[in-house]
Amino acid sequence: MNIYDFIFITNIPAFYKVNLFNRLAKHCRIKVIFIAKKSKMRNNDFYNYHHEFAREYINTGNFEDRDKLKTLINVYKSIKNNRFTKLIYPGWEIKELLFLSLLIKKKIIQSLSKVA
Repeated sequence: MNIYDFIFITNIPAFYKVNLFNRLAKHCRIKVIFIAKKSKMRNNDFYNYHHEFAREYINTGNFEDRDKLKTLINVYKSIKNNRFTKLIYPGWEIKELLFLSLLIKKKIIQSLSKVA
């Protein structure tokens, strides 16, 4: 079991997100769970696969083609196999993740939709 300060869940490895996560990883222990490796709506130069942090890809195909139930199950399994201080995920973009608030202890959840 790994221990992290933060686990982030996000849709795809967009270059600007990966750049941010790489910098954060220099100051704290993070893991990023990417829902998919790519999106139908983005060109190949939009992605950055140079990671300096722990990461996991839930789906290898396009974000839009994911099986939402399998995604939820696999994200939950990944989270349960790690210890962490904060879990940060989008509360509006990835609809299946709304159920995480019911499955994970509430004191450790920080949904980005609540922050905005």
